[in-house]
Amino acid sequence: MTLQLSEIVRLAVAVVVLPFIYRIASQLRMSSKSRPLYSITIAAIYVSYVLSVVETYVAGDFLNAVQHLCYGVAGIAAALCAYQTRVEVLRDQGGR
Repeated sequence: MTLQLSEIVRLAVAVVVLPFIYRIASQLRMSSKSRPLYSITIAAIYVSYVLSVVETYVAGDFLNAVQHLCYGVAGIAAALCAYQTRVEVLRDQGGR
């Protein structure tokens, strides 16, 4: 496996942008059920970006599999967070 420029750029953007996204989101009103799911989503995306760079140097196939597993975890956690948010919004609106 060779390291691609896009992987380095993606990691650099993640290092700069994801903490701001998390900080902004922490100021939003979230339920106790949604907040951990949101944190898992952000963490899984961040880890997958790091692994895409590290896999070039160490245990490429294994880390590539873990990277894609992290993407799957992020997707599932984001879907569950969105569902939980929808349930709460509907409950707050009187069950519409």
